[in-house]
Amino acid sequence: MVLATGGARGITAETLRDLAACRLTLVLLGRSPLPGAEESALQDLPDATALRGYFVQQSQAGGGSPRPVEIERRVRAVLRDRETRANLADFAALGARVDYRALDVRDEAALAGLLEELYTQHGRIDAVIHGAGVIEDGWLLDKSRASIDRVIDTKVIPAFLLAKHLRPETLKFVAFYTSVAGRFGNRGQADYATANEILGRLASGLARHWGGQVKVAAINWSPWDRTTHGVGMVTPEVRRQFEARGVQLVNAAAGRQFVWRELLYGPVAQVELVAGDFPWEYEETRRSALPGSVDPALITSGLWGLLYGGHFSQSGSGQWRFDKTVDVVSDCYLDQHRLDGIPVVPFAMALEYMAEAVAALTPDADVLELEDVRLLRGLRLLEDDLPLQLNLKADAAAAGPRRFDVTLGAVDASGKPSYRATVKAGRVFSEKPPPPLALNPSSTLVTAADAYRRWLFHGPLLQSISAIEALDPRGFDLLLTPSRVERFCPFVARGQWLIDPAIIDALFQGVLVWSRQWRDSATLPTRIGLLQRFSREPLPDQLTAYVRIHSELSNPVTLGDAVIVDLQKVPRLAIWQFECTASPALNRLGGGWAGGIPSSAQ
Repeated sequence: MVLATGGARGITAETLRDLAACRLTLVLLGRSPLPGAEESALQDLPDATALRGYFVQQSQAGGGSPRPVEIERRVRAVLRDRETRANLADFAALGARVDYRALDVRDEAALAGLLEELYTQHGRIDAVIHGAGVIEDGWLLDKSRASIDRVIDTKVIPAFLLAKHLRPETLKFVAFYTSVAGRFGNRGQADYATANEILGRLASGLARHWGGQVKVAAINWSPWDRTTHGVGMVTPEVRRQFEARGVQLVNAAAGRQFVWRELLYGPVAQVELVAGDFPWEYEETRRSALPGSVDPALITSGLWGLLYGGHFSQSGSGQWRFDKTVDVVSDCYLDQHRLDGIPVVPFAMALEYMAEAVAALTPDADVLELEDVRLLRGLRLLEDDLPLQLNLKADAAAAGPRRFDVTLGAVDASGKPSYRATVKAGRVFSEKPPPPLALNPSSTLVTAADAYRRWLFHGPLLQSISAIEALDPRGFDLLLTPSRVERFCPFVARGQWLIDPAIIDALFQGVLVWSRQWRDSATLPTRIGLLQRFSREPLPDQLTAYVRIHSELSNPVTLGDAVIVDLQKVPRLAIWQFECTASPALNRLGGGWAGGIPSSAQ
C-alpha cells in the first residue's frame, strides 16, 4: 500500500502512474474534496484559452465587467478538477485500488488518525510519497507572513508528522519531493527554498534515525514540463528563462523512470538526490569551490555525452586516462541491458566510450575507425555502481591519421581490461563501400515487435529496430531509428553520438534474431575487425542496415559484415569481420525486457 500527499495532481500523480500499474492500493491525500461532474457547458472547451473566452463572455452577458483575476481563478479551478478526475480514472484503469481522502495534512490529529486507520485496515504502509506543497512566488520584502507560513507549513509540517507517526518496521520507501530551489536557491522563492531545504535535512536525519532500515529519498526536482494531464510547472516566459540558463524541463516519462529506478535500485546511503536535465551537481561544485580549487580534469561540457561527469587527464607522455563511475540510476541504459538479471555494459556502449575518448583528443577529425575491437571480459554491475577506466596511448610513429591503443575496464584488483581496440582518427582516409545487394523478402519473416517480445532482452532505449525487411540464411536487412543522446545522458542537452551505440547494438540484436530463426541459438558479440564512421554529420532519422553472414550455420562463431546507409543509400557506418558467439544456453536471456515497456517497433 502506498500513501501519497498531493497525489491526485501534478508531478506526484505523474510518478504514481508506474506504481499504479503494479495493481496496488493508492491512498491519496488532497486539500479539496473530489470534484463532481463537470458542467455540460464546459465539456467542449478543451483548454485554458477556450475556458477563458467562455467565462469572459458569460460575465459580459450577465452585465458584469470581467475581472482578470477572477477569470483566471475559475480557469485554474476547472483545469485542476479535470486533472484530478483524469488521474484517478487512469489509476483505476491501470489496476490500482484508489482511496482518495480530503485531509488537511498539517492537522496532526487528522493525519495521525488516518495513519492509525490505514495500519488497522491494511496491516502496513509500504511506501510514502510526500508531494504536497504550494508556491506563492514573490520578493521576500513584499510577502506577507501568512503567505510565507502557507508555503513553508504545507511542506514542512506534514513531513514532520509523517516522521513522527509512521511505523518504520513495515516501511520500505519514503520520498520527499523537494526542489532544486532549496539546494541552489531561486529568485522570488526564498520561502519555497527554505521549505524544501528543511525537508532535505529531515530526510537525512530520518535515514540515520531509522538505521538504514527504510530507503529515504529527498528528490530535488528541476522544474517539470507537462504531465500526462497537467499543464506543467512553468509559464512560457519562465520556460524561456530556464532555457537561456541551459536548464531543460523534466520530461514526464523521464521523471517517472527516475522515481521507479530510485525505488528499485537507489542505495540506502544516498538520501539527497538532484533530478533534472541540467548538471546541477557540477554547478554545485563550481559554486562552492574555493578560488583555484576547480578540478580541470572534470568534464562538464562538450558534445560527447558518455564522457560527461568523468575525469580526463594526461597520465604520461602520449598517454591519457579517463575515469567515470556508472550506476543504473544515472546511466539508465544499464537497467535496460541485463544478462541473468545483472546490468551489463553493452558491447556497443564500450565502442562509443572508446570513440568519444579519442574524439576528445582529436576534435578536428571527420573520420573515425576502430580496429580489432576485442571483448576480453564483461563489464557487470555487481554492486551499486561500477568505476570505469579508459587508458589511451598514442602511436607516435604512425603516419597519416592519429592512432591510439585504447583499453576499457573496471577499476578492480585484477587490473585487467575488459575491452581492447586500436582507434584511428583523421580527416579523409576511408573509402565508402557500396551497399550489398538486398536479400529477397523471406516468407518466414519475423517482425521487430515479435523479436523484442520473444527473443531479445533489450529495454526501450536500445530498441532501435523499427522493421526487419529481409531475413534468410545469408543475412538480414533492418530499418533502424537512431537514438538521441539526451535520453541516455540527460545532462547533455545538445550532445552527439559518434557511432550511436543503440544503432550498433541493433545490428547485434539482428544477429541474435537471425541465429534464433535459423539455428535456435542466441548470440552475443565478442569481436569486430573494423568499424568505420565516414562522416561527423549527425545520423538521419531513418537508416537501413545490410548485414551479411559469411559463416556456416553449423559454426558457433558467427562471422559477418554490415553496412548502414541513409535514405540516399550513402554509407554512414560499416562493420567488417564481426564475430558473435552462438549457444543454445544463451536462449535463456530472451523473452522481452523485464521493465514491461513495450517496443515502438511494428
